[in-house]
Amino acid sequence: MIGYWIVLAVAGLVLHRAAMSSQTPPALSPTTVNFPAIEKQAAKVAEINERIQILERMIVDIEMTDPDELHTNFRTTWESGGKNRAYDFWSDGISGTSADMLTLATRERDRLRTSLLEEIDTLCRLRGR
Repeated sequence: MIGYWIVLAVAGLVLHRAAMSSQTPPALSPTTVNFPAIEKQAAKVAEINERIQILERMIVDIEMTDPDELHTNFRTTWESGGKNRAYDFWSDGISGTSADMLTLATRERDRLRTSLLEEIDTLCRLRGR
């Protein structure tokens, strides 16, 4: 839910900047707007936002649970040599895995937020073409 408001705030900021710029955007008409490109870009924005939301839920779950009571695993998967591999990281109050996963999730969320800003900016530029 927080990510939704972040997307709205960022989109509003980008649109505000565009409105305040000294350049007059070209007139929009159905023939001048590249709807397929806008639709593709909007889907990319939505996908990044969904990934951020997943990480937000993970971060909240880790932060809201007492490390001494958190007994769960984090599964990671990858492809290696044409085979799908998986590994489960056990999380408890002793191993420090929870803190490591929180750091990893926070860094990835921050990276995705930066990417989201760039994709929203691209979306706004497509609108004016």
